[in-house]
Amino acid sequence: MPSNRIPMRSSVQFAAAAALAVTAAGAQVAPALADDPTVYLEAATVGTAGETLRLTRVPVRKANGDIVYKDVDIRFRTTAAGGLSAKGVDIKVSDSPNLQSGGFAAGLYR
Repeated sequence: MPSNRIPMRSSVQFAAAAALAVTAAGAQVAPALADDPTVYLEAATVGTAGETLRLTRVPVRKANGDIVYKDVDIRFRTTAAGGLSAKGVDIKVSDSPNLQSGGFAAGLYR
């Protein structure tokens, strides 16, 4: 089934280009857009291991408009009856490592 969502990188690039175009035209970007911190869970990579649900590279827009990436680990507990319990759920949030992509040089490699 085809996905109808725009990939995060494309939407961030579009938003940056649109903001640059609006600013270049002499208008200001609406302050409400920059003041609305948002998490984009749909763009995260989801993985599991045992009782742990791991979300990596979760994009988070800060109040100033910057995008940062977080890793989230959620460890679930089970009850004696075998159900999932919201009590005692461990949640750990950490900064995602920076990806090294600026070292690529176009050319022929032999």
